[in-house]
Amino acid sequence: MSRNRDIRQEFERFAQRYSTLETVPETPRTLLDVIEHSLGTQEKAEVYATRLLRYFLDPSESHGLDDILLRQFIELFPEESAFQEDRTDLSDVTVETEVKVNGAAKLGGTRESDRTGYVDLVVSLPAEWFLMVEVKFYAGENNLTGDRRPQTEFYQAATHVDGVDKDNYESGEYYLYLHPNDTAQATADGFESMAWSTVTSEIIAPVLADHSPRLPQRTVNQLHEFTDDIEDLTGMSEESANRQEKIELYIDHYDAISDVQSTFEGRWEEFTNEWGDLLAETCSDSIRNEWIFRDGTDDWAFLFKHDWWRDAETLEPLGRTETNNNTLRVGFLHRLEHNRDLAVGDRELKFYFRNTPPNRHTTSGDTNFRDEFVANFEARTDSIGDELPEAAYLTGNMHNVIEATYDIPVAEYDDYFEAYLSALNTAFNEHVIENPQLVAELEDAYSETLENFR
Repeated sequence: MSRNRDIRQEFERFAQRYSTLETVPETPRTLLDVIEHSLGTQEKAEVYATRLLRYFLDPSESHGLDDILLRQFIELFPEESAFQEDRTDLSDVTVETEVKVNGAAKLGGTRESDRTGYVDLVVSLPAEWFLMVEVKFYAGENNLTGDRRPQTEFYQAATHVDGVDKDNYESGEYYLYLHPNDTAQATADGFESMAWSTVTSEIIAPVLADHSPRLPQRTVNQLHEFTDDIEDLTGMSEESANRQEKIELYIDHYDAISDVQSTFEGRWEEFTNEWGDLLAETCSDSIRNEWIFRDGTDDWAFLFKHDWWRDAETLEPLGRTETNNNTLRVGFLHRLEHNRDLAVGDRELKFYFRNTPPNRHTTSGDTNFRDEFVANFEARTDSIGDELPEAAYLTGNMHNVIEATYDIPVAEYDDYFEAYLSALNTAFNEHVIENPQLVAELEDAYSETLENFR
C-alpha cells in the first residue's frame, strides 16, 4: 500500500505541473535553421524532409524503429479512403524516394504521349499495393516538363511506378498529398491530404512517447530534431512549444509512469487471452455451441458462427485456435490493440462486422470471395439496415461493412476490464442474441457467397 500511495502522490504532482503547461521558454534553433535551408529554397527543404521521412519509415533501416513509425503513418491515412490493406506483417514493405512514374498519359486533347515524372516518396508492398506521396512545403503543384497537367494528375493517370505496371498491384493503390496546412488540396481527386502537423503530433510524437526508452538514443534525438525542423519549415513552432516540456515531464516521472503502465499492460494481456471465456460465461449453451469467440490474439478479436470461418482450399470450418491465414471468413469483432487508445482514453468500444480481405498468404480466389460477399451484402442493405441496433450503421466500406460504438461504463464498475466486457456483452446481445433476423440476413449473404464459390 505504501508504494501505491507514493505513486498516487507523484501523479498528483504530475497533474499539477501538467496543468501549468501554457507557455515554455524559447527553444534553441534547429540544425536546419542554422545551416539555412533557404540556400536551396523549397526544393532543398522537400528533399531534406523526404529523405529523412523515408529513412524513418523503412523497416529495414538501422534506426531501431522496425515498422513502428511506418505502422503509425499508415494508421493515420485519411479516413475518407482509409488504408484497407492487411497490416499484420509490414517487414517486406519498401520505401523509396524520387521514384520514376511514367506511361501513356493524355497531353491536352486526345493525343497520347509517353511522359515521365518523379514522385517524392513511394511506400509499397510489391505486387500487392503502393502508397504514392507528394511532398510540399511552400508552393503548390508544378506542371511536369512537356505535360500541361499538375503533378498529382499526372501521377494518378500514369500507368507505371518504377517500371512496374500499376495493374500488377492486385490489392490497392493510394495517393497522399503531404502539405504544410490543413486547407491545401491536391489537384487530382484521388490524392488524399495530410498536413505536416499530423506527421509531427499524431505520428512521431506518440512513437516518441511510447517507445523512447527502448529506442537508440541517436534515433530519439533525430526524431526530435526532425520534428523541430518540420515545425520550423511549416510555421508550427508556436503550436508545439509545450510539447518539449511535456516530454520532460514524462522523463521526470518515468519510473512512476512505467510502474503504472507495466501493471496495466500485464492485465491487458491477460484480458486479451480470457475475454472469450468470460463472454461465453454470460451466454446460453446454444450460443456457446454455435458461436466461437476467438481470444488470444493481440488485435483481431473475432466473434463468428462456426461455419463463417473456413479453409479456402478445403472449405472446412476452422476452430477457435486454428491459425490458417488462407481462409474465407466474416464475423463480428472488436480490435483490442488498434482501438486501445479509444477504449482506454475515450472509453468507447468499436464493434464491427468484417468481410475479411485477403492478405499476402492467400490465393486469388479469396479476392473473388471477398468481392462476391460485398455484392451479396449490398443487395441486402435495406433489410440489414432495418435490423441494425441504434449504435450501428452501414459504413459503405468493403471490409468493415458494419460499425457500432458503445460506451464503456467505467463509472459503474470497480474494474475497468469488467466495464469493457460489459460493453462487449451489450454489443453482442444487440447484434446477435437479441437480433436473430440480422444474423439470418448475414448468414444468407455468406451462404450464397460460399455456394457460388464452390
